[in-house]
Amino acid sequence: MPRVAPLIFLLPLLPAACATGPTNEDPLAGVPREPVAPEPVRGPMTRGQLLVQCDVHLNAWQMAMAEERTLENLETIAFTERALATLVHEHEAELKELATTGDARSRAIATAALAFSPDPAVLDLILANVGSEDPMLAANAMLAIGIHADPDTPVAPIQAAVLDPETPDQVVRNAAFACLRLARARPENPDPYLAATMIPLLKHDLLSVRTQACAGLGVLRAAHAVGFLAERLASDPEPRVRTAAAWALGEIGDAAATEVLVRALEDENGYVAGAARAALMKIHGVDRGPDPQDWLPTGGS
Repeated sequence: MPRVAPLIFLLPLLPAACATGPTNEDPLAGVPREPVAPEPVRGPMTRGQLLVQCDVHLNAWQMAMAEERTLENLETIAFTERALATLVHEHEAELKELATTGDARSRAIATAALAFSPDPAVLDLILANVGSEDPMLAANAMLAIGIHADPDTPVAPIQAAVLDPETPDQVVRNAAFACLRLARARPENPDPYLAATMIPLLKHDLLSVRTQACAGLGVLRAAHAVGFLAERLASDPEPRVRTAAAWALGEIGDAAATEVLVRALEDENGYVAGAARAALMKIHGVDRGPDPQDWLPTGGS
């Protein structure tokens, strides 16, 4: 069963509503939420009931993923994933058929649910829906790629969607999630196109997309992305993105990032400044404190 581990301390990123994957822009913000523990239907189910159950469980998972990471939250995520995996296991043949022959909404729900199957064969069904003209189906297919996180997932369909200016934001948002999850699945031997797919996302309008792209490039330790990440750290208006960029630069470990990281020590946001200091420590193997002057060459090196 797929694990959804906390990505890094700055990324309690995640979704709400089927067809939208991990995001910081929570459309349910301010709406009172009841604890979600969906009750399964006992006995035989019609296809309509199966889809409703999958949709309820998927939304419960997404709501849990959107919350701050606490022990209780992690337990809720694990519980919901187990429930989804059980539901999919019991009805996998029907879901596979629905993912290929149903109407667009049915295919979208079935595709996302199948991501919780351990069967490698579901990847082909998921990929077949990535290029759909229906935004919900394409977005759910991207979400499913990220959930399934098969290390052998081809990146080309994701890259095609990212580079197409007509791709809806909900698809791009989930593409960023998929890239980050795939980076975590095989950080030592990634698809060579994975980093190239994430770099254009660094300038996307959506906060969650830029944040996840920064984090993914850090996971990959993509040295050729240092300049792009430095630009995000220096100029992005959102502290979360700047924090992610600083973290990524520390993971990459290139001393060429020293200057921009030293400047970031004076960032008005404490998390950004802290991430920059941690990155400098990782790159140089020493902590010279929060004062930029102490990191200058004359401060000793």
